[in-house]
Amino acid sequence: MDKTESNFIEKDLQNDLVGFLKIKFDESNVDIDLDEKEKLIFFISENLLKEKFDLNSLDENLISKIRQNSDFFSFLVSKSAFFYLSKIDVKICKTALAKVENLLLKFEELINMVTWKDNSFIGFDNESSFLYSSNNIIDTFERIKKDGESIVFMNLYKGVPIRSKAFVVDINDGAVAFKLENELQEIAMKIDGKAFILTNDYFSKYIKADISYTNFLDKSVVLENFIYLLNMPAAEREYIRVYPDILAKVMLNTKDEVVIEGKLFDLSENGLGVVSEECSNLQAGYDVNVSFDLDTYRCEKINGKVMNIIEYDNSYRYCIKIFPDRTARKKIVDYVQRREHEIVLELKNELNNYI
Repeated sequence: MDKTESNFIEKDLQNDLVGFLKIKFDESNVDIDLDEKEKLIFFISENLLKEKFDLNSLDENLISKIRQNSDFFSFLVSKSAFFYLSKIDVKICKTALAKVENLLLKFEELINMVTWKDNSFIGFDNESSFLYSSNNIIDTFERIKKDGESIVFMNLYKGVPIRSKAFVVDINDGAVAFKLENELQEIAMKIDGKAFILTNDYFSKYIKADISYTNFLDKSVVLENFIYLLNMPAAEREYIRVYPDILAKVMLNTKDEVVIEGKLFDLSENGLGVVSEECSNLQAGYDVNVSFDLDTYRCEKINGKVMNIIEYDNSYRYCIKIFPDRTARKKIVDYVQRREHEIVLELKNELNNYI
């Protein structure tokens, strides 16, 4: 696709989005006048394809309107994302999927902005593209410490969630020291390279932070550079998803005989990931049959549905929701439970290298 053709496609998508936004505004009962509506529609549709949002185009009155109706604007942006992405021709793999990735980052920024309800400093982190307000987060940690309450950390290690309750013990110049209850949490943080905090009565959004200091002997950690996350899918999974210890070949078949061969990336009771170098016209929402070997058991033609397709440099990850029968489900559950136990033991052995 040449640059001229790409520009025409982007313009068509932008026009479609403007029409979609007008319909959603008209269907709502949001207290906003015609001029404000037009400005917000223009802001959303114009800025999504740019590298950075032009926040200067929003005056204080519009920002105030967004905050007063944050639930509607969160809904609006989320629905717009699905609408916009549905219009992209994913058959043009490299161009379309790269555009999808950029659009998701833009929607992520915008949702963070429109759901913001605090009047403290607002900015966008250049590297992460997340909205942050360190002062607001630090103030909340002050309240948590004063109230004697705890927070919960969560990290993934080879797919297994590692959680720990923790208490705030000190706050100094934007850095916060925590005392952990689960000794495995600190090593999971170190391997992950980040710390993640779950939502609670004090924080309505998940939080990510950098690790500035760890002490494995007394289970303490010091964190800094706190930012809010748009979402944290790993915290909302219904079942544990483990990385396999086997090289399992997976076959994906559709009713139209589209066949994709790949390797098992991860596995849970109701889903799996498949990594393949093959890019076909398989799309999210397609029904598939999934076949793979799990130890000595053959999972043959399990019903599944493509939920997402993630593009890497030279491969694709197909995220599949599966509906195994009773026999296959038991085999999968047994394998996942065994792997979970093995992975936790691996993490304990890793911890022993530091204490």
